[in-house]
Amino acid sequence: MLGIKESKDMVSFIASVINGLGRSMEDGIISWWDARYFVDAFQKAAPAMKNANEIIGELKDYSDEERTQLINLFAEDCDLPFEKAEEVCEWLFETMISLTKTTQFVKAYKESKVS
Repeated sequence: MLGIKESKDMVSFIASVINGLGRSMEDGIISWWDARYFVDAFQKAAPAMKNANEIIGELKDYSDEERTQLINLFAEDCDLPFEKAEEVCEWLFETMISLTKTTQFVKAYKESKVS
């Protein structure tokens, strides 16, 4: 079993982006002033992406307890009841996979151009 550290980092990052978007859209527009709402997301980006390649393996190996931990983390970070967070958990996990695959693709492409 791989554990879920990288997945927790990614969940926190995604929740921070969602929260930043929600706060910045309260007035219907996003301006430079709204960048302050994304500071938390920027701080969580590096830990989330550092070992993103581990996430796909983790996703395949979640126990029920680990899945519940991730949903609880998302619920807490987004100020949602557990039941509501659970409703979107499949989207959350798909987003984690998409971010991971996109990061891997871009990194591999850039590395191939350097070589």
